[in-house]
Amino acid sequence: KALKYVTKGDTRRLRKLLRRDASSLDLGAVDSQRRTLLHQACACGHAKIVSLLLRHGGGGGAAAAGGAAAAAGSRDAAGDTPAHLAARGGHLAALAELMR
Repeated sequence: KALKYVTKGDTRRLRKLLRRDASSLDLGAVDSQRRTLLHQACACGHAKIVSLLLRHGGGGGAAAAGGAAAAAGSRDAAGDTPAHLAARGGHLAALAELMR
């Protein structure tokens, strides 16, 4: 469900899911391309989702280990960080959220 909400930019439902099941939801999960939810949100240009995920440590294992800065630096199988994906897509608001 979380991936669906991130991809669609459904901030309301993702926030509700995080409130209800935050402890059971694996925000650090990666797909077959080693992309986290944060990678997906940046690739889609959903700045509010990026902000929400960073506040909840949803950038992957790096988020738990080193905070939002580490999460923003996590790389997918192609070597791209969430910032690379946001910049490549021209998603400046999502990129700005990563830089806060």
